[in-house]
Amino acid sequence: MFLKPNRAIFFLLPFFIFSCSGKAPEVSQIWWQLNIEEDHGKGEMTESLSLFVHGEDEDGEEDLESLYLINDEHQLFWEIRSDEWNEYSEQSIKWIGSNGILAPGEGHFPDGEYRVLLIDRAGERDEKEFFLKNRIPDLQEIQSPEVSYDLSGITVRTENPLFQIWFYNDQNELVEKSRSYSPGQYDWNQLSRNIVRRSVSFVLYTEPESGSWGWISRSYSFSE
Repeated sequence: MFLKPNRAIFFLLPFFIFSCSGKAPEVSQIWWQLNIEEDHGKGEMTESLSLFVHGEDEDGEEDLESLYLINDEHQLFWEIRSDEWNEYSEQSIKWIGSNGILAPGEGHFPDGEYRVLLIDRAGERDEKEFFLKNRIPDLQEIQSPEVSYDLSGITVRTENPLFQIWFYNDQNELVEKSRSYSPGQYDWNQLSRNIVRRSVSFVLYTEPESGSWGWISRSYSFSE
């Protein structure tokens, strides 16, 4: 799911200021990354942000209700509701967030300070800040990865040093991510044993050597 920005940020402030009392959630870690989203079928490219937080609530994880990303300088905010966000665990740490936060109308995320607010059902919140520096080059200067595949294997050509394949089922749910591989030709079993039988599509992910942004090319169907 892709999340578009809103600009009426002043409507949010009274809700946050006059929230009910209770045990507030806590944001202990934030992870973010800018990406280029490529629709390989349409040949379109857009800029997006992946944002995930490790959040805790003494009243239980089910008490968490929404996550906000706010840029005060440009009066922008994005809302991620609990029924929309993605969840995954890594080294016993649970992360919630989204890979589909879209850039505003001008097409780029502005540099500057962003606030992350985690809200529970009682209106209690925790807030953390991070500074975003947009290092994505002009899209006209970037060479798209080349992908060719069939049911036996895949060939990936890209200027970037490594790539991953993200596999999805028929509900568009992430089934598995492959390890990172160098560009080249691979059998599917080299990337993930029997995963093709449980998947209907996949996404190519790669990033430059600097690691300052990512490239997401979607979606490739095994029925094509």
